[in-house]
Amino acid sequence: AEPMWECTKLLIAATEEGTARLAGSPGKAPVRGDWPAANDSSSEAWAATLAELKATRLALLAAIERSHEEDLYTQVAKQHDGAASSPMTRAQTVSGLIDHDIYHVGQIAMLKKASRHGSAR
Repeated sequence: AEPMWECTKLLIAATEEGTARLAGSPGKAPVRGDWPAANDSSSEAWAATLAELKATRLALLAAIERSHEEDLYTQVAKQHDGAASSPMTRAQTVSGLIDHDIYHVGQIAMLKKASRHGSAR
């Protein structure tokens, strides 16, 4: 279950970063890191992780709803840390987040299937 949990935490981190970019923050790596660890394996912690995923998704949807259409075509500012990045609009950022999530939800589905057959560790 840990790899699935880490994928879920990654979805949270990426959604937070996408929401920040939509609000005008410069593009950078997620504050939580690319693969936040799942340190607590209790059912309460899992429920909290799922609630956090839902809350971050609702925050993203609210940010999209608050955006004016022309704002979605504004380029995301670059973080001034020397890292090269391609210019992306806020709309492309949201589209990229969707692609990212589809990929990792597919990973979660495969891990879940493997765990039912005793081979996901």
